[in-house]
Amino acid sequence: MDSLSLAKGYAEALLALARARGEEGAVEGELRVLAQALRRDSRFRRALRDPDIDEPTRAGQVSAALQGVVGPLVIEHIATMVRHGHASLVGDMIERFLDLLASATEAVSAEVHAAVALTEDQKERLGKVLERRFGTPVRIHVVVDPAVGGGLLVKVGHELIDATVVSRLAQMRQAMRGNAAGTVRARE
Repeated sequence: MDSLSLAKGYAEALLALARARGEEGAVEGELRVLAQALRRDSRFRRALRDPDIDEPTRAGQVSAALQGVVGPLVIEHIATMVRHGHASLVGDMIERFLDLLASATEAVSAEVHAAVALTEDQKERLGKVLERRFGTPVRIHVVVDPAVGGGLLVKVGHELIDATVVSRLAQMRQAMRGNAAGTVRARE
């Protein structure tokens, strides 16, 4: 079985457990927090996959690290993956879970990075814009990320919409460099 099929199997199992307990929304939120930790914390990624520590010990350490961050269902699921030597699939499992949940609700998930929290009205307006663009309802999850600087960074599936102030400034700098280079060549 290839790794993506295995990750999907873990995601399907977690979704079934979450549904049985009526915890789909809570698990979704917890997995988004965990995905953010995987992206931002290299120490957590290394601890999750440290080859110098056997799987049962690593599973215990991961469980302890996740206490108070995510609920017992997610902790046990991640620990099971680690115990079975599949820690490297945690990120893929999270992605598959979110895809499965979105397809079950006939919506797509959008992870929106903003410098400050969005109001309900802003989320609703953004949802309508994204729904028109993607042709389907959009579930919005906002991540407050001061590094955005302003504007929004929106990830829907594998598509990234970068409307941040940081990227716009970078584009302007690049354009100015191009114009300056053209001016220098024109003088020569």
